[in-house]
Amino acid sequence: MIPILLTSLLSFFIGCNTEKIDSEPEKSKGQRVEDNTADFVRQADEALRSENLPEMDASYAKAIKSDPSNVDAASGAAYAALLQEDYVTADAYLKNVQQSAGERKGEVLLRRSIIAMRKLDFEQARQHAIDSGLQMGLLFAAEIDIMNDEFSSAIELLKKITDGQIFGLAEKYLQYIEKDDDYLRLIAVTNVMWAMRDRKIAVRTANDVFLQSDFARAPLKAEEFNNLYILWSARAVSIGETEIAQNLLQKSKSKKDWQHLATEAIVSCAIGQSKTIKRCKSIFRKLEGIAPSQGLKDAKATAAQLTYAKAPDVAKELLSDVSGNSAARVLALIGDNNAAEDAADGIFLKYLEGR
Repeated sequence: MIPILLTSLLSFFIGCNTEKIDSEPEKSKGQRVEDNTADFVRQADEALRSENLPEMDASYAKAIKSDPSNVDAASGAAYAALLQEDYVTADAYLKNVQQSAGERKGEVLLRRSIIAMRKLDFEQARQHAIDSGLQMGLLFAAEIDIMNDEFSSAIELLKKITDGQIFGLAEKYLQYIEKDDDYLRLIAVTNVMWAMRDRKIAVRTANDVFLQSDFARAPLKAEEFNNLYILWSARAVSIGETEIAQNLLQKSKSKKDWQHLATEAIVSCAIGQSKTIKRCKSIFRKLEGIAPSQGLKDAKATAAQLTYAKAPDVAKELLSDVSGNSAARVLALIGDNNAAEDAADGIFLKYLEGR
């Protein structure tokens, strides 16, 4: 579970009406305000998806000015403030609409919980999460309990979760904390650190724990050990900790598994030396026809993201057969706008074409 920013705060909105104004029934002032606010939110949503943050900020500002009591406008304005690390303003927007949010009050409280987490006010974050009455709120509160070594409370909360994907995450946490095993519980704690965006510490803690000789005695199957090493190696390289990534990957005994090899390729490219880049490209060629097509393309896109600043030509080569917005963003950063447009789709393509 990775509660990054407010990734689910945006709702679906009505599209623009293409009929002439004089053909519509006369609307009340309240309805016109509601329509205007929805339009501003929709514009902000499109700007966010195309990564046009100045336009997003401006549109959310118009939306909240149009109707300060609108939940979507307040959520969007809070998101914009959160990106600026202005936690006081972000929380104030949401607090202002909380009591009038009706059935959406739980959503508002969950977003306030996320903001409190970003402020490192975990007591307040936990309270908002519980008060939300939502399954995700139970998960947030349980994660905070795990981080504070309150395992009995975390177990009680996790066992109340029944919804779909969240249930799977709860089950995974329970797998680690129900047994009175220090190493299993440390795995859970590092996962929470990662989820709470304390990622450097999470990766370094995982490295310290996993490389201890006694860790092999943890009650896990061989496949589970290997999956942990590959996962945390990938996490380490994503934040620039290439040495830790190498250390963890060396612990994996599934060296012929395509996920192991793909992670090794990503790490090799991220190191950025001529020898390691050669190794990176060699592994990707080896994986052609072996790894799942989409998995291989995702791995190449990740390697390109970690390589383009040092070796833009290598990044372009990696993306030669990869499409999608992840590839397009890297190509745009390199400055190859034509290739970026060819790879992009949807709103991001429209953004590139309109620049």
